[in-house]
Amino acid sequence: MHARHSKTAVREAEKAEASALATSPSGSEPASPSVSPSATSASSASSPASTASASADRIVETLHRVDRKVEAMRQNRLQDPDTLGDKIFKFAFPTLLGAVAGKAFKSVWDSLVAGGRSAGKGPRSGGAEEAEQQGLVASVIFAAASAAFGSVISTLGTRGSNALVTRRRNRRNAK
Repeated sequence: MHARHSKTAVREAEKAEASALATSPSGSEPASPSVSPSATSASSASSPASTASASADRIVETLHRVDRKVEAMRQNRLQDPDTLGDKIFKFAFPTLLGAVAGKAFKSVWDSLVAGGRSAGKGPRSGGAEEAEQQGLVASVIFAAASAAFGSVISTLGTRGSNALVTRRRNRRNAK
């Protein structure tokens, strides 16, 4: 190795060692202010190895943290009492119930609104602007009523599916 490259490597190693000393494992110990030149030259010979060792320690610690998180997630999964079927039912039942109830609400709304409009059918007269305003108001009322109805049905469906799953789980555990 050329002398220039070895001096640069020594300086970089000294900087890495100084930063490693500044951030000790406990985080509360300050860096050692007095470092003798002979200690620096002696430690510079082993600093690439210590830098590699510190890097390896950081990597190993990171892997241990990941392993702990994976183990915690595994324990949560094993302790979860719901089966895959239970989870699918808890998701699908309120969704399907909401869709069916929404279609039923729309058909009832259309039959009520269409029944009221059938008497007024005919060529457009001077009240066309009034009819458009009534249509806009009816659309806003339908949107609000549909959202409220859908929310109530969805809440009831969620409660019902949770109750059914809990009942199945209790029967399964009793056997």
